[in-house]
Amino acid sequence: QVPLGAEDKFAGVVDVVRREAHHFEGYKGLSWNTTEVPAKLVEQVEETRKTLVELMADLDDDLAESFLVDENVPADELERAIRRQTIARKFCPVLLGSAYKNKGVQPLLDAVCKYLPSPGDRTYSGYDQSRNEERVEITPDEKKPFLGMAFK
Repeated sequence: QVPLGAEDKFAGVVDVVRREAHHFEGYKGLSWNTTEVPAKLVEQVEETRKTLVELMADLDDDLAESFLVDENVPADELERAIRRQTIARKFCPVLLGSAYKNKGVQPLLDAVCKYLPSPGDRTYSGYDQSRNEERVEITPDEKKPFLGMAFK
């Protein structure tokens, strides 16, 4: 992301992946709208996006193939590569915002859904007491009895 303003003048962020600006308005940024990137930031956003795409192409073979065919990688494809590499722990997205002013929180929550693994994306294991503490795979299933861990 690229900030729109700084400190007291912080008004929003530019999403370099999708090439769009998010302007936060009203009390504590409760409303926001999406516009084109301001003309004065287009060059910076394009440079930042190019750097991001090149970095992701080094990490992600699928994106590298697309990048070799066309340097203008579609946003959806770039988002999928970011997710794959985030889950593989080879990349960590960084987003801008102000929790105090509630600006940038909505794009942050969207990024959590887009880039981070859901509980269904991972595997779980535990130790079966009836099998001499043998490690076993646990498959979440709402039809099976409840299984949880409590600690204090």
